[in-house]
Amino acid sequence: PGEFLLPHAITTDSEGLVYVADRTNWRVEIFSPEGEFLRQWTHIGRVFGVVYAADGYFYTVDGTHGRVTKLDPSGRVVGFFGTTGKGWGQLSEAHDIAVAPNGDVLVAQLDGRVQLFTKD
Repeated sequence: PGEFLLPHAITTDSEGLVYVADRTNWRVEIFSPEGEFLRQWTHIGRVFGVVYAADGYFYTVDGTHGRVTKLDPSGRVVGFFGTTGKGWGQLSEAHDIAVAPNGDVLVAQLDGRVQLFTKD
């Protein structure tokens, strides 16, 4: 804890806490604004990307399992979507994630695709 093997993405929440996706160690590490290690999430797969969204939730993308996971601020899984594959709506080598202010989710993949998943 507090050290990385492959830090791959970073985000901050509304309180200034720092969340780092440590892809190779299959976790998200959480730090104070001053850099003090606080805790880690190890239950959400191999996290390639993490983002704190305007709705107050975190979204992670797991490129190994082709899945987006939504978490509350405590790290509890609220839901997930996605399957592995190369078709539309499937996530193959998902690599990064962004959430638009309206709640739409965008996932960038290593195969050059960016997929948009609308909130509705």
